[in-house]
Amino acid sequence: MSIVTLNVSCSSANVRSERRFDKGLTISNVKSKLELIVGVPTASMQLHLLDQQGQKICIMSDDNAMLGAYPVEDYLELHVKNVDSTAAVGEFDDLSKVEKYELTDAEYASKRDTVLDFKRRNQLGRFNPEAARAVGAAPHDATQLPYTPNNFQLPIACSYNAAPQAEVKQQEEDANAAAMDVGSRCQVTLKSAGKQRGTVRYVDDAFTYK
Repeated sequence: MSIVTLNVSCSSANVRSERRFDKGLTISNVKSKLELIVGVPTASMQLHLLDQQGQKICIMSDDNAMLGAYPVEDYLELHVKNVDSTAAVGEFDDLSKVEKYELTDAEYASKRDTVLDFKRRNQLGRFNPEAARAVGAAPHDATQLPYTPNNFQLPIACSYNAAPQAEVKQQEEDANAAAMDVGSRCQVTLKSAGKQRGTVRYVDDAFTYK
């Protein structure tokens, strides 16, 4: 059977998604796939086929019929109507109702094993005296700035010196290497093969084959 591209929408969720379906699938199979997209249980689904103006063409009421048995065409709308009377429209869309774990700036600054703590211990970013001197600020300025989540920028200056920047980069690479353990899992990005996962087998200075 051929493939058809349909725009999926739902009455109880803010979902609009372009999906491809095999016309040989039964409506029951289509509902199972839609459950993962719209979050509505298959038992609570009623499928409506709409035209590009949103007008109803038909209701796909026979779960045993194939999708191709209905007049489906590319870019028509497959609308999932949630027939559960207790379902609230958009009940999973309002993130303000989701309980979140929040920290004050002081609480985060006092924690260990965080990105901020790692940078502070290894003198990276704004905690690096060399980086502070590279932009014309006193070294102690980089370590005494009050912490806020957005306060990772260095003091701004008009001069630029590439040599200290190279030293800073090398220090950061050394710190990253020191944090790696042989046998740990890792992920790298290769130009020829994209993202690849593996295991750290060796930690040392980087080198390049010619």
